[in-house]
Amino acid sequence: MSENLDSSGERELRAAVDTSARMQRAIEAADLEGFLATLSLQVVLRSPISMRAEFRGKEEMAELMRGVFASID
Repeated sequence: MSENLDSSGERELRAAVDTSARMQRAIEAADLEGFLATLSLQVVLRSPISMRAEFRGKEEMAELMRGVFASID
């Protein structure tokens, strides 16, 4: 971490690290609700495969992740 981070920046960084850790645990446990709880209501995922497919909002992310979790069970 940079020594120049102010207390607000440090709090934001800690929050981001905490959210990332919660997301990782949810994914590893195939915990859909836990995963969705880490996302913004305005989440947008652009497919890294095609760069054309887009998933917007928690409902579309839930649909996508149900399929992902089902395929890795």
